[in-house]
Amino acid sequence: MFACHECDNPKCINPLHLFWGTPKENHQDMYSKNRQPDFKKLARNRSKLNQEDVFKIRELRKNGEELKSIAAKFNISFQTVSRICLNQRWN
Repeated sequence: MFACHECDNPKCINPLHLFWGTPKENHQDMYSKNRQPDFKKLARNRSKLNQEDVFKIRELRKNGEELKSIAAKFNISFQTVSRICLNQRWN
């Protein structure tokens, strides 16, 4: 069972603000209150690259620069550079 929060404050320990629920009930409560995380936004915030970097990577590769050289410039793996250039990442 989960201790679910009526007040939606995870730090709250007031017993009057808590109720017991299964993981499924906790999940449903989160969605019914529109409190789900924005996973796309979280992923963007963790990204090492921005759209301008991706354009530059593709341009460098188009001009013949090697994957490892580009990867070193942006502190990413050469596999990531390859995937970007093949439009498997950052479409």
